[in-house]
Order: sequence, then structure tokens, then C-alpha cells
Amino acid sequence: MIDSWRSVNVAKLSADPSSMLSLHRNLLKLRKQFNALAVGSYEPLIATGDILLYRRKDAGCALLVALNLGAQPEAIEKEFKGRVLLSTFCDRIAEDVQGQIVLRPNEGLILLPDGAESGSH
Repeated sequence: MIDSWRSVNVAKLSADPSSMLSLHRNLLKLRKQFNALAVGSYEPLIATGDILLYRRKDAGCALLVALNLGAQPEAIEKEFKGRVLLSTFCDRIAEDVQGQIVLRPNEGLILLPDGAESGSH
């Protein structure tokens, strides 16, 4: 435990795109880019089982947040067209979604629907 700083430190976490530090930095960046995440309204869409889907909306920009709080993969039975802005695993950024939203166990996504503004400054 005394030498854990050698394997877990800011330099190593900064270099790892899937680290918790990278996730938090990406979340903060999105929050600055999209007012909907900072001050937007909250609209629940689906809350069943382990799935939570909601919309954050502000001045012409609407984002979807999809969460799988369970230990099994889940598909949200809702047609969707858009782009992944962030995955909690930090590996699906800019992925296009056409149709169902498929979430891995314990995954969260922030999605930008087609036709939504790409940012609110």
C-alpha cells in the first residue's frame, strides 16, 4: 500500500483514456459545452427496472442521458438517432446510434439527438 503512488497517480491516470480521472474531465468538459447539463430542465422518460432515461433541455439544445444501473446488458426499446457524447467507460465517444440504445452493465451514456444543436455557449 505504501508504494501505491507508483501505480496510481495523476500522470498515469491522465494517460489512461478510460480512467476515472479521464471520465470526470470529460464530464466537466461536456457540462461547460452544454448548458443543458448545467442548468437545463430535467424530463424523465423511462424509469423501469435497472434503466433510467431522461432528457436535459435548455434553449434549443436537448440531450439524453441513459443509465443502466444493473449488472446485465440492457436495450432501451426506443428508436433513437444521434451520437454518443460520452460513455462512462470512455470508449464510445462519437459513436453513431441508429435505433435502440444498447447499454452495457453499469454503463451511462450522454447522447446528442440528430437535429439538436451541437453546443450551447
